[in-house]
Parts: sequence; C-alpha cells; structure tokens
Amino acid sequence: MEIIVTHVSTDFDAFAGMVAAGKVYSEAMIMLPTAINSNVRKFLSLYEDELPQVTQPGDIDLSKVKKVIMVDTRIASRTGRAEQLILDPDIEVIAYDHHIKTGRDLRPDRDFSRETGAATTILVEKIREKEIDISSLEATFFLAGIYEDTGSFTFPGTAPEDLAAAAYLMEKGASLFVVLKFLNLSLTEQQHQLLEKLIINSRKINVNETEIILSSAEMPEYVEGLSVLTRKLSQIEEVSIVFCWVKMKEKTYAVARSDDIDVDVSRILEAIGGGGHPQAASAVVDD
Repeated sequence: MEIIVTHVSTDFDAFAGMVAAGKVYSEAMIMLPTAINSNVRKFLSLYEDELPQVTQPGDIDLSKVKKVIMVDTRIASRTGRAEQLILDPDIEVIAYDHHIKTGRDLRPDRDFSRETGAATTILVEKIREKEIDISSLEATFFLAGIYEDTGSFTFPGTAPEDLAAAAYLMEKGASLFVVLKFLNLSLTEQQHQLLEKLIINSRKINVNETEIILSSAEMPEYVEGLSVLTRKLSQIEEVSIVFCWVKMKEKTYAVARSDDIDVDVSRILEAIGGGGHPQAASAVVDD
C-alpha cells in the first residue's frame, strides 16, 4: 500500500500538492490531515465530489503501508500519524518539498525537493512531464496552492518554475476567479479579535538598521489563520519582518513573515522546533 501525506495545519499548497501527487502515484491513497486551514476546508466541502477521494487516517491499515509520499515537508514529526511510518527503515519514503533543508529533515529514499515557491509546482512539473490528464478543477486547485505559497508571485522565494507551472495550469482551464475567491476570504469574528490584540500588543525593534515587529496575544480557544493575520499585521504596520506568538489553550503558536531577502525567518524559528521557508515559518510549542 502507498499513502500520500503532508503536514498538519494544511494550507492550499500542501493539500493541492497531495492531490497532484495522487495523479503521479495513481495507486496511492491520500491521507486526510488532522488539521486543515479553513479556506482549504471550504474549497473541499464545495468541490469534494469532483476531486480524488481522501481517506480518513483511521480507515488506513498502517501495517500494510510500504511506501509514503511526503508533500510540502521533510520533517516526520509534522505529519501526525504518519510519523511512525516515515521513520520505519523498512518503508520507502519519497519527498516533494520546497523548503530549505533543516537539521530536522529526514533523508528520504528518493527526494524530488527543490527550492521553488510552492511544493505543488514540483508535482505539476511531474504531471506535465508524464502528460497526465487533469481536470479544470484540479488545475484550479493546483493554481491556488501555487498562488498562496508565492503570495501571488510576489514573495522573494518565487521561482521561474512557479510561473511556468501557473501558465500550464491556465492552459488546462484553471479559474483565477475561483482561486482569488478562496484566497481572499473575509476574517471571522474571532480572527478580528485576535488581529486587534496583535495590533495593540505589537512593538517595533531595530536590529542592524532593520525594523522588526514583535507581537503576542492569548486566546481562550484555537483560532485558525494566524499566518494570514501575521501577514495583515505586516501590511498594517508597513514593516517587512513580523514575529507573532499566540497562546491558545495548552499550546503557543509562533508565525513569522519576512519580505526581506536577507532575513530567513525559518532559520530563526528552527531554534524552537519550527520550520518553513525564508519568507514564512511557523512553530508550535507545548506549554
């Protein structure tokens, strides 16, 4: 048995990448992540009948798994229930990731990772290379993954391959209208409350003549979308580097954003067990 997995707190790039991997590895089962970002959930709830089947972790007999395809991460601990399989030396592991290597990355048996703006880009290249048919909805889903992780091709980590993949997906019928609809969802009441706290608690520091925003907050319940709120805080304060820490229940969530090509926030959050790429990183710390 083959399964396709990604990291928890699954964004569009991670989930679209899994679906794209399912086109390349047609015999593999896509394992539903334990936590999915709200905009991805809304997309799936609307179009689930037109997308490949996703399997609940509890419905997979892990003892029969012989191959694991990792998408958008090479860190086993970020994959939830799949971690034990990935660390099993008797199971073949294949990786498709676009993040810079860290000390926590495993060494997969086959590694197709490259430093593109999105993991989906690497898999779309495989689809194109193998001339695999995709529907217009699948093309739209894949384009959403690339758009989200490249910041609509504005993030410094955006690569020529991302633009080429997007052009190919447009040729296959991808809808920009649908992509932008799901990437620009309005904030919930809880998200508004958290953003207000982050604005009030934010402070600017200067490091080597570079302005950085630090902010923290506490919420009684888990609030999705801290990455989106961190980006909004950066835009409101007009500062290119932002670090946010939010305590929610028994965990503290850290998210960092950088539009400065010289500041790699993934290296900084790696110190507390986090990861990501130079422009966007996150970590979760148990209290």
